[in-house]
Amino acid sequence: HANFRDLAYAKADVFLMCFDFNNPQSLTNIETFWIKEIQDCKNRDKLAAMVLVGCKSDLRAESAITQAMIDKTKDSKSCFFSTFNDCSAKRMDGVDDVFFSAAQFGCAPWK
Repeated sequence: HANFRDLAYAKADVFLMCFDFNNPQSLTNIETFWIKEIQDCKNRDKLAAMVLVGCKSDLRAESAITQAMIDKTKDSKSCFFSTFNDCSAKRMDGVDDVFFSAAQFGCAPWK
């Protein structure tokens, strides 16, 4: 599947980098795998926005993921995130905001 992802990355205007509030490893994977994979894509000929998305925000109160951990990822020197959104599909909280951010930053004039 990695080969197919490279083809898709070349034409992407926005990357939604999603993690699960119920799974701290998913936030770590953004820093240790996904950011590097996107940046290493040889076919990138344009800038693309990156939106950090916390999924299952209805579980945030019980989550082992702290705001400091989110801020560390969001402010990482290896990547610039255009924004951070959290959402809960279960409660339909913030889902519209995620897609609004994707549309807003995907159509940004700086690309």
